[in-house]
Amino acid sequence: MITGTALQAADDISSRIPDLGQPENRYFSQNLQALYGRLIYNEFYSNSAFVKNPIVDDYINNLGLKIFAHVSDSRYIPRFFVVKENRINAFAYPGGTIGVHTGLILASQTESELAGVVAHEISHVSQNHIARSIQNSAKQTPLQILSLLAVVAAASAGAEPDAIAGTLNLTQGLLAQNSINFTRSQETEADQVGIRLMEKSGFSVTGFRDFFNRLAKSRGSDSLFPIPEMVMSHPKPSSRIAETNSRMTPENSRAVPNSLNYEIVKSLIANEHRLDDVLYRNITDTFSESGRKFDKAIKLNLTNPDAAIGILENLNKIEFNPDIHLQLAMMQLGKGDSVSALKTVDNALRLFPKNTLLTIFRAERLVEQKQYSLVIEELSQQSLISDHPKIHEILATAYKKQDNNIEAFYHISEHYYGIGNYYQAMYQLDNALASPEINEEQARRIQSRYDYIYNELPKKLREQIIRSNRYPNRRL
Repeated sequence: MITGTALQAADDISSRIPDLGQPENRYFSQNLQALYGRLIYNEFYSNSAFVKNPIVDDYINNLGLKIFAHVSDSRYIPRFFVVKENRINAFAYPGGTIGVHTGLILASQTESELAGVVAHEISHVSQNHIARSIQNSAKQTPLQILSLLAVVAAASAGAEPDAIAGTLNLTQGLLAQNSINFTRSQETEADQVGIRLMEKSGFSVTGFRDFFNRLAKSRGSDSLFPIPEMVMSHPKPSSRIAETNSRMTPENSRAVPNSLNYEIVKSLIANEHRLDDVLYRNITDTFSESGRKFDKAIKLNLTNPDAAIGILENLNKIEFNPDIHLQLAMMQLGKGDSVSALKTVDNALRLFPKNTLLTIFRAERLVEQKQYSLVIEELSQQSLISDHPKIHEILATAYKKQDNNIEAFYHISEHYYGIGNYYQAMYQLDNALASPEINEEQARRIQSRYDYIYNELPKKLREQIIRSNRYPNRRL
């Protein structure tokens, strides 16, 4: 975790992240960890604070996976997301579910700074920190496992993330002193491993140092915080800076330019959230010329959409970037010009074939034009190379419009499964199985999928989730 001003619950849970397949995971298996991660992801996904801008979501996942690619011996792929929250923080949950606050993205001045914090969170996951905490103090095992069960119970009941955070926060207050010390050592280890991941990913490790240096200055100085480091769950910024300096070399500390995608995402977040805090007021100061043009277009779109569209059309001529095409198409659609929006995306797909975001945007326009068969054909192909949950949501709509209820149930189930909503995933498949129009082949396929999802849940947790939703259903 990066700052004491952030959500304490994020601090608590991310400092006890276990990996899987090690002896210490006898209390919290790999499968159970991954399961909890998906369930918790669904609670954030279902909340209004979850940032669903496709460009922002795609960027943070690409950044995270670029860094995660250098983690050795991992048995699962993490999922990254952005939460609308001004506080400067990022956090990790079981199963590699990693969230990033918009405040962190905007407060970072270079992409390497942002990458450093993401690498730190990935390191919590890769270094088995929850499982190691459990092994370190076996007496606390019931408390930690129960706290996670409480999270899922709160999630199933529709609790807000703040309420979930409060449940997790209770656990930390009950932990013994030796466990807090162990947590601090985890934070130091995550810093060290994160620096190595940054180096391997091609980012400058100076980003990690510079971010915490600026964070320390913004807090005044360490002397303003009288709590001794020995009882803090995180190292002081000054300690983290010193640690980073000791690991810097001419090779890993070279300057690395920001990507245009990083500047695009900062611009979108700052303008979408209408942030005018002094910390964010001059976010374009370090932008490239193209980044500043993009930001200008985003700002102009509120008052002069034609001018904004013109800027992006010109920017497309000098930059080879699918996000600019997609943003242009969204602006055109915002003006009510769906024809131009579809044309923009069609042209972009010639440059970026099979791009998932462009393909999804095109499919949505084709649904509006009632070209359902074409939607099914194109998205069925896209689903072979992408597990984006929006693909199945649109496929469900297209099949429903064709009165193919069985396939509609199947694909909306896959959408829910993709976002971690196990109950709805099973419930929709059950609807398909109960349909009088289902044929034998469909029944075998859907029953097999139903059984897979059903058996993925431990019995007690399955019963808890089903009870909390209170849907009448014979099979569930």
